[in-house]
Amino acid sequence: MKRSEARDLLALLINRAGSSERWELPDLDLALQQANNEVWYEVARRNVAHLLARVSFTWPATVDRLDLTEMDYIGAQWDRVIRVVSTPNSGPPGPVNYPTDLEPVDFPSSAGVTYPVGISIQYTTYPYTMSVFRYAIQGNYLYVIPAGTQRYLTIEYVPNAPDLSYGASPNDNQLLGGQLLRLHELVVLEAALTAFSKTEEQLPEGFTTKLTQARAARDAYLSRPRTAHRPRTVRMPYGVM
Repeated sequence: MKRSEARDLLALLINRAGSSERWELPDLDLALQQANNEVWYEVARRNVAHLLARVSFTWPATVDRLDLTEMDYIGAQWDRVIRVVSTPNSGPPGPVNYPTDLEPVDFPSSAGVTYPVGISIQYTTYPYTMSVFRYAIQGNYLYVIPAGTQRYLTIEYVPNAPDLSYGASPNDNQLLGGQLLRLHELVVLEAALTAFSKTEEQLPEGFTTKLTQARAARDAYLSRPRTAHRPRTVRMPYGVM
């Protein structure tokens, strides 16, 4: 649903309730943005697989950290990193580009110097060998341990909720980033609830029932068994890694 369409529906709901307060475009857009954020992060909390984004890139051998906000990587709009994997070749993971999970580690501070703690462990079971690498995130920076080796990485992450604020972008912005179409009506209803709460006016007839049904539909949709499958660690032939 386009932002302009959602705004029209929101205005219609408010007018049907006989609201005595005049809602300008920025007020409608702010209510939609708040509801859009609430629904987005509720989905991320319940089943992150619905919102996962991925980016693949080459980790240079000459760096010890990368700024994830740079456009070659995740960019500025990201909520949290879910998973980091390494592949033997460039490009996204696949049947011929098997991924191996990097293990996350904490990022402690000691004597005023902040650094990631971790080691590379290599297991050798003839004729196979497997290396375990780790990663740490502090602020916007990603560290891979040990450094000094070029690697092909893929990051799975949750983007921030799309920006729908007034004047930020054209009216054809989509609710929930154009995803989760079944939940677009819920965004409008939640925005309307926020509007009614601010004006302390009586809810229109049937509104509570409709909102309850939309929330129940959300719960049923998110309870469906859609998960982000984690591949098993792949043992590479001896000498490859």
